[in-house]
Amino acid sequence: MENWWPQISYGQTEIDTWIQFRNVPGISVYGHGSIDGRGFIWWNCLSKNQCRYAPYTMEFMGCNGLKVNGLSFKDSPGKHLVVYKSNDSILTGLHITAPEDSPNTDGILISDSQHVIITQSTIGVGDDCIAIGPRCYDVNVSNINCGPGHGISIGSLGENGAEDIVEHIHVSDCNISNTLTGVRIKTWQGGAGHAKFLSYSNINFNSVRGSIIVLDQYYCPHSTCPNKTGNVAISDVSYKGLHGSSTSDVAIKLACSSSVPCHGITMDEVSFFSTNANHPLLSYCINAVGSSTGNVRPDVPCLQR
Repeated sequence: MENWWPQISYGQTEIDTWIQFRNVPGISVYGHGSIDGRGFIWWNCLSKNQCRYAPYTMEFMGCNGLKVNGLSFKDSPGKHLVVYKSNDSILTGLHITAPEDSPNTDGILISDSQHVIITQSTIGVGDDCIAIGPRCYDVNVSNINCGPGHGISIGSLGENGAEDIVEHIHVSDCNISNTLTGVRIKTWQGGAGHAKFLSYSNINFNSVRGSIIVLDQYYCPHSTCPNKTGNVAISDVSYKGLHGSSTSDVAIKLACSSSVPCHGITMDEVSFFSTNANHPLLSYCINAVGSSTGNVRPDVPCLQR
């Protein structure tokens, strides 16, 4: 059965999405079925540079009022579920899995969409459990079990000098375990626009391998990226009631741009501990301004108390 998937070379047409719905307002997709992408063939193809990219399993474009409920996705070649330009969408009761070493297998990607709810789902993949991309407004993520994967991310924003705007993103009541990072905001140097009014509350973390809180205005997935002065401005970000463990040295990383510093960063009752009892956790903070209240551990010196 492993040879059922067609071989793709650079001279052939490549399929970017398995199942795609375009401009179908009010569409509902629900049930208890499972979609198995058998992505291992594509991952092998990518590793040998025989493919440029791997297709998404399911994508909704221009589907306002979208509802997706109860579906299971497994081993997508690329991203599992993509929602693009689809306002007033509700995604609930989803189960999404892929090996933690599978490349670019985000669980859910939201882009160019407003008033979106993602809730009561379990996601364990090789990339972001949930990625909230450019031009998103009023996205609420809650009651998510995430892991393995790269955590829950906003971005990346500002790639190739783009002007991106993201506002009113709220993540709450989630469990994030055995991931590369916890909750992350990532922007490219040279971009423009802003990301603001972002909140994270009541989130538990377990054995996160890197930093749990990441605010990174120097995002660079490659070995080197050119230094640029512009950036997406990040402001009004709150973290409240975040607790858990990390296997890394730095639990909190606020790496902001000197030309476009982060401001309005607040932390309240944020406490992390190391899985190694003899290894205290650290924080890293540069060009970020804000305040902290309650028990914040490790201490973040750039946030006033």
